[in-house]
Amino acid sequence: MLLRVMLLLLAAAPWSLADLDTTSQLTHVSAAEGKTAELPCDVTPPVAGDELRLVLWYYGTGGTPIYTYDSRKSSRISGAHWVDPKLDSSRVQFHADSRPAHLRVTAVQREDQRLYRCRVDFLHSPTRNSRVNLTVIVPPGPPVVTDETGRVIGRGASSRHREGQMLQLTCRSSGGSPLPNVTWWRGSALLDGTWQPGANGSVSNQLIAGPLSRDDLGAEYTCWAANHALSPPRSTTVAIDMLLRPLSVALLGTNNPLSVGVTYLLTCQSAGSRPAAVITWWLGGRQLKLTNQTSSHDGNVTTSKVTLTPKVKDSGQIIRCQASNPHLSDTIEDLWRLKIRYAPLVRLQLRSSLPSRGVREGDLVAMECRVQANPAALRVVWKRDGEALVSDPRHGLVLANNSLILRGVTRAASGNYSCEAFNDEGTGTSSVVRLRVQYAPACRPDHVTQYAVSRGETVNVTCRVTAEPAPFRFVWAFNTSGHVIDLPESSWQSAGAASVCRYTPRTQLDYGDLLCWAENDLAQQARPCVVSIVPAERPEPPANCSVANGTSQSVDVVCAAGRDGGLSQTFALEVVDSQRETLVSNVSSDEPRFAVAGLRPGRRYRLEVYASNAKGRSDRHVTHCETPEDVAQRITAADAESPAAALQMTPILGILIGIVGVLVLSAVVIVVGIRVCSGGGRKKSYPSVTQLSGSDVTSSPARDLKGKHQSPDIVPTEFMDPEEKHMIERLSNPTPRTLRSQSRGYSSGYHSPSSTLGSMKNGQAYSRRPPDDMARCEAQYTSVPCLTQKAAGPADAPPEAPPPDEIAPFLPHLEDRESSDSSDLETFMSRTPCSASQETVINVADSRLSTQF
Repeated sequence: MLLRVMLLLLAAAPWSLADLDTTSQLTHVSAAEGKTAELPCDVTPPVAGDELRLVLWYYGTGGTPIYTYDSRKSSRISGAHWVDPKLDSSRVQFHADSRPAHLRVTAVQREDQRLYRCRVDFLHSPTRNSRVNLTVIVPPGPPVVTDETGRVIGRGASSRHREGQMLQLTCRSSGGSPLPNVTWWRGSALLDGTWQPGANGSVSNQLIAGPLSRDDLGAEYTCWAANHALSPPRSTTVAIDMLLRPLSVALLGTNNPLSVGVTYLLTCQSAGSRPAAVITWWLGGRQLKLTNQTSSHDGNVTTSKVTLTPKVKDSGQIIRCQASNPHLSDTIEDLWRLKIRYAPLVRLQLRSSLPSRGVREGDLVAMECRVQANPAALRVVWKRDGEALVSDPRHGLVLANNSLILRGVTRAASGNYSCEAFNDEGTGTSSVVRLRVQYAPACRPDHVTQYAVSRGETVNVTCRVTAEPAPFRFVWAFNTSGHVIDLPESSWQSAGAASVCRYTPRTQLDYGDLLCWAENDLAQQARPCVVSIVPAERPEPPANCSVANGTSQSVDVVCAAGRDGGLSQTFALEVVDSQRETLVSNVSSDEPRFAVAGLRPGRRYRLEVYASNAKGRSDRHVTHCETPEDVAQRITAADAESPAAALQMTPILGILIGIVGVLVLSAVVIVVGIRVCSGGGRKKSYPSVTQLSGSDVTSSPARDLKGKHQSPDIVPTEFMDPEEKHMIERLSNPTPRTLRSQSRGYSSGYHSPSSTLGSMKNGQAYSRRPPDDMARCEAQYTSVPCLTQKAAGPADAPPEAPPPDEIAPFLPHLEDRESSDSSDLETFMSRTPCSASQETVINVADSRLSTQF
């Protein structure tokens, strides 16, 4: 093959010089580096019917082909291709069938740029030559931007510039073929279109702009380098960064008053600084440290918060919020003048007219309460020992504004004084000032005035006094039968305002009064403290015991305490079941009051009360009580035993049973009253006074009706009303009188102001009102008024029976036993002439009642 090519070249050699026509057609082809270039060559025969035989490609006018295409022994499409070994056969390929035919060069390199010649041989036509100038376009290098100092600015950012500063940027591009055009743009606006070629194939363009303002922040300047349409332009963009001072700073919210001790969060905000502003807080000349600062995403807005707990001393201080750019010297600030609210600050001052010798009784004392508060104090309260004082000029206590004046002070004015002031923020209290009013010693009101001591027993007798200043000496003496004997100093010991004397009575003459004097810097005690030394003995039994609040299971017992025998005493109650003689309850108390529970319904109990002290027990005081039956329990038991227990109790049935019960009870009461009245006239005698003290009088031998320790169940006659005295006199008369007169005539010889009609049962004593603890009436009486003289008539005429309504007040009804001497009897006296004696009236009433029933 190589031999054939050489033969062809030799055959063509004689015509090669003739074929080098420099004036042949010239075609310009451009291709970007790395792209594909197509070099055209016209292979169309000039005469129809002619055929293509051979195509040869040369570098310029060279005589050695670099590429051949031979179709003499084959069809036009399948001709033979030959490539110079110096070329990369993978990048060069001739396409004869294309229109126009061309030599395709792929991955064009800079070395491929030159003049190419194409020779075409036909079968009959002459040889044709054509020239192709291939230009390889090399893209320019990336532009490099530097500032005025020559520092390369990275892509997308520039150095920071201040407001008013001139901007100087230089863009340089190198390595392009042909040389690029270098221009400056801001957005779509051309800023600078002049460039200068430099050494080493570089091109540069310098941009000067300014002065810069806040609007230039973030402005983008782009440098473009372009050399051909087939080569993409290269660019570098820089953004202008600036140093900006803060435009504004403000304390957010309103400057409201702040309260002392309350923690507040103050907020300050600044805007316009680049980079973000730094905010500092100042209170007066002191910088606050407890701050928290945040910035927005772009750094334009900065927010700072500070925690502030104001104090009283901060009132009127200036709090500042300062904002600054850390790279600039400019600083702006906003400030508030603090308005602090606080509770009153109170200070008490004592001013005395005689401060050198202290305050004495009768002096004038003035105190002032100094108050500092915001808002102003609403009121001031003075206190002594924690109790509020009220102005009392009559007793020398005057409250004026914030002052306290004590005129003619007494020892009662001594104490701890303080003042309090109030406002909306709270209460302020001053420190306590102790006022000591000096006075001579005096006995304490609570000192013990009596000691009960046995013979031979040693007792420590304490003498306590009040004095200001404290006493420095005590003196003791003994007073018996008017003789005062000084006691030796060895018998007592003193400490402060108290002195203790050891005393031992050995005979009866050693009982009497111990006297104690104290002395301080002002004077000696004017009146001594008196302590009586009395013999110790057992206490007296309680008296006047009564039962109250009785239920079916509990009672309250209240007694009067007797003498304690000179010693501290306690009380005890023993409850005994009277039927079984068993102890049911034992209750102790410091007072003669007892609450007994756990009793059984319908039982009678004996209540035994006694007192005890260190010397022993007193005699027992005995009384009785009876608990009522439990109605619900009784009904339940009856229903359980009765065959008719299944009968259901309805409200209507209960009402009917109640009505029937009331009627039956009324009838029984009336019959019993009639029998009592009719039976009383047939009694022959009355029990004497001594019979009245039967069972309720205690067995103590010390109790005597005429003594001072008489039984509480016997009512002394000096405390009775005239009617009760007359009843006792009649009962005490050894010659009992009958209620029925033998003559049944009128008698005017007996005109007592009042008399008593009654009955005795079970030996119980009469009383105007039954005791509260009795379950039923034990005795009753009815007072009968004196009947006025009736009109003159026959002496032997039988008495006219009075009408029933005049006798009704004398009937012994239970419900009327307390009103028998009340208004009903007075009505009867006014309506009935007194023409018969008391016995006659009762006979008439008896006869009328017998007729009625």
